[in-house]
Amino acid sequence: MHISELKEAIERNNPLDFGKIFEKSFELFKKVWATCLLHYLLQMVLVIPLFFVFYIGFVASMIAGEEGFFNEYFNEGRSVLVIVGFTLLLLIVIVIVNAIVVALNAGFLRIVKQKDYDLPEEENAFFYFFRSGMFMKSMVLSLAIIGVSILASSLCVIPIIYVIVPIYISYAVFAFNPDLSIRDILSVSFKLGTKKWLVSFGLIFVSSILSQIVGSLICGIGILVTASFVYLPVYYIYKDTIGFGENDEIEEIGDGSFTNNYTN
Repeated sequence: MHISELKEAIERNNPLDFGKIFEKSFELFKKVWATCLLHYLLQMVLVIPLFFVFYIGFVASMIAGEEGFFNEYFNEGRSVLVIVGFTLLLLIVIVIVNAIVVALNAGFLRIVKQKDYDLPEEENAFFYFFRSGMFMKSMVLSLAIIGVSILASSLCVIPIIYVIVPIYISYAVFAFNPDLSIRDILSVSFKLGTKKWLVSFGLIFVSSILSQIVGSLICGIGILVTASFVYLPVYYIYKDTIGFGENDEIEEIGDGSFTNNYTN
């Protein structure tokens, strides 16, 4: 969709029903629980090694000093270089980690849509946003999200609570509109997030807490399956307000809406 179409859909102000979205999310979860598990495992497999890179570099530097880390570097006036070096390394790791999370979340939501509409799953769908060009866009979006989060955090508690909703929605906007610029993705996300903030925040907050509790009750390891549940209400927030064009018309026909309208 073009950005004007997305914003027009938001302006139509389709109502969101908290209860119905939760009910639909649970029903959809039955179809995508294995995908939820894979989504979480992929995050662990791709993200954890990057933090090990930083940790190993830090430990190696400590061991390298003949008289210990602090004596070797701080006493000889190298503290600034060491601090700057590790700070830059940590920032690079954080940016790459966030880019991976953005790409995986967007890929996960695309698979969720396919499962919802009973469409054939795309080949390597999880890695759709790891392709050349797409991952760079994921990285730029992750930088924008980090920047928004830092700015909101610096302004106190209320702004960071507010931006949680647009950040989550940005994954869906990116997933279903990958051709949009980063500026347009954020613009649509904040417009939708602001328009539907209260119900969206309630859905994200409750589903996040619920997924943690249920996952912990299932021998703790259940969190691997339930952790991604929070993205299902986000999917329906996008679907029930903006929609997917032709897919929505097909779904209405399947529900008998077309027949009813024709009869009436």
